[in-house]
Amino acid sequence: MPLEILAAMVVVGVGLSVLLVRWAFGANRPRIREAGEAVRRLRIDFPEAGADAADAVLVADDGRNALIRLAAPAGHLGYVQAFGSKYVSRLIAPGDIRNGKYHGDGVLRVHLKDITLPRIDLRFSDGERGRQALHWIEELTR
Repeated sequence: MPLEILAAMVVVGVGLSVLLVRWAFGANRPRIREAGEAVRRLRIDFPEAGADAADAVLVADDGRNALIRLAAPAGHLGYVQAFGSKYVSRLIAPGDIRNGKYHGDGVLRVHLKDITLPRIDLRFSDGERGRQALHWIEELTR
């Protein structure tokens, strides 16, 4: 078989495989639908963030991220991200943050010192929620 035909078959086969997986599993992506769900997900990974530890929760518009202001452990924020088919959660301490900026397009971008999660983008259509999240970040870095 000529190499050109084989290469074309491989490209088509891989493309069809990607489309099939996307079609079969694309709708199963998790979302954070409400604040209580974000707190429950954080407590799975960090039980020390007790039931009453969350002061306030801001869930991003796309339901993929949530920022949680914690009373305990003191001086930390909780972060929950829907990633792939699972959830990832973190406790963010003051020394973890490089900077944060709220952009005019409604995106709060937080740069972290962690190479496994160098940047967090949270999209808020409501500017007040975005500024509130930025205020939490700034409080943590003071």
